[in-house]
Amino acid sequence: MAKLDLNYKFDKNKNRMTLYDHRIITTSIYHNAFMQETIVESGNPETIELLSKASTESTLTLLTMYFNEHPDVTDKLERLKTVALLYQGLGYGILNLDGITENGGIVDVVHSNLVEVLKTKFNKNGNEECYYTNGFILGGISSSFQKKAGFYKIVETSMHNNYGYKIRVEEA
Repeated sequence: MAKLDLNYKFDKNKNRMTLYDHRIITTSIYHNAFMQETIVESGNPETIELLSKASTESTLTLLTMYFNEHPDVTDKLERLKTVALLYQGLGYGILNLDGITENGGIVDVVHSNLVEVLKTKFNKNGNEECYYTNGFILGGISSSFQKKAGFYKIVETSMHNNYGYKIRVEEA
């Protein structure tokens, strides 16, 4: 398969990612599941990676702005708790970041609503993962430890329950 020249840009001032000068917008869990499934079915790893990159950049920017406006939240563990609460509060699922240090570690995606949709709507039975969640985690960890996007990478994912999975994160 030929490599795509994906012309994407992230505007940190507007917290917006564009693909060929068109905004990438995510809406509901169902929309995200259909979008992810369509992209995965294309078989092109560069397009799959865009989902995580967009999520990483927007989450990193959002949380960096939040932590800058709340200078009292300096403890790294408190920052990680904020990341998990935001993920849950937005309705994406449940994260456990207790296994994360500044050097990486294990993230437990206790429940991913998108994985649930993939399994129930698309009858998936394999090791499903949510690429948006993966990016959210990378952006959240980066903001918690005041690192730039790309400082961390996901090196392994594995299923551990019906709608959750574990992610091993390391420095890139």
